[in-house]
Amino acid sequence: MLDFMRKYLTESAAPVYRAWTDSYLHAWLAARGLARPACPPYTSYPPAEQAVDAPTPAVDYVRMHELELQLREEAQQEAFLESDMKVLRAFVVLMYTFLINWLFCLAFLVYDRLMRIKNSSV
Repeated sequence: MLDFMRKYLTESAAPVYRAWTDSYLHAWLAARGLARPACPPYTSYPPAEQAVDAPTPAVDYVRMHELELQLREEAQQEAFLESDMKVLRAFVVLMYTFLINWLFCLAFLVYDRLMRIKNSSV
């Protein structure tokens, strides 16, 4: 999930943010009569007309904050599951220990009973 966030920040959000700021700057310059014709500053970015519809940096911040909260929640759930599994494993080991102990006691009682029957008949 962290790789997805890094990829999102480096490949998706940054170009959108740059395109948004470039289109905003272009609009500001155009309002003052200082702008050149609208053209993308970099060939890989969308043209300024398309960049106006792109999400604003505040929207990207909200998305990233939601992703961060989701990652934290998933990490907490995984930590709780790991601790629950440790408790469950300890409980299972304890139950097996008691079961084996009980079986040895039962075997000893059966052996003792058989020895008493054997000794009493002689």
